[in-house]
Amino acid sequence: MKNGSAISFSPVLFIGIGATFGFYTLRETYLHERWVGGAGGYMDKTVRSFHHRNLANTADLAWTKANEAGKAMGIPMITEREGMEEEMRKLTRASADEMKERAYKAAVEANERSEDNDFYMMLNLTKYPVGEFAGGKYAGKTFAEVNKFDRGYLEWMASREEFRFPSDELRNLALKTFLENYEAVLVANDEHFGELKTRYEFEATIVSTMLIDSDYGGSTLVKMIDENGYRLATFYSGYKWEPKAGEEIRFKATVKKHGDYKGVNETMVNRVAVLS
Repeated sequence: MKNGSAISFSPVLFIGIGATFGFYTLRETYLHERWVGGAGGYMDKTVRSFHHRNLANTADLAWTKANEAGKAMGIPMITEREGMEEEMRKLTRASADEMKERAYKAAVEANERSEDNDFYMMLNLTKYPVGEFAGGKYAGKTFAEVNKFDRGYLEWMASREEFRFPSDELRNLALKTFLENYEAVLVANDEHFGELKTRYEFEATIVSTMLIDSDYGGSTLVKMIDENGYRLATFYSGYKWEPKAGEEIRFKATVKKHGDYKGVNETMVNRVAVLS
């Protein structure tokens, strides 16, 4: 009904049926108004109803209570007694059928999800055997390969307790077994290496690389452990060498600084020249 139009409305009571289909309920109509369409719009008016209270679970008692309420409130009660039981039975049957249909669909979906999980688990295990990482920064590498340079990562991965797929849990169990049976390949010591401003030849394993951006351009922070366990670090911005974690290299470098990172001693070197 548009704004300015007259509408004749008087509330009435009627008997409804509750959401759980266990009770007859008393409802009252009201006029709902809302403005539609902005500045050039109109007042929309519709008749709606609200719940007063539950009446009873038998038609006779519910009809009696509804009429008593109507007289007490001075509002007419319009529901007829005839057909109340049949209406309740129809809604109850429809609800039971709907619940069965929902249960059936839920069971089908659960079965499909289970089959999908099994499929992806087998696909995962086929592409990446149990002794390899299926994801993360070392995807495709075996536990033994990563153990050569990043034992800490293996121990961190083994500490997980939540898994997305059963294959992840199986891989985690295999990793824990690996750690129990194999020691760390690189054993670092906490001493600084060499004399400052002195050039040495090293054989080392790269344990991590990290791109660093600054006002002077980008460089790669390369951290290594040499054959004697000394922790080495350097910033590399050249193009002749592409450092990768796990790579074993022989190089010459000059000791620049004896420092530490988060309380762990490391020797900073510069002027790196890779030999092999």
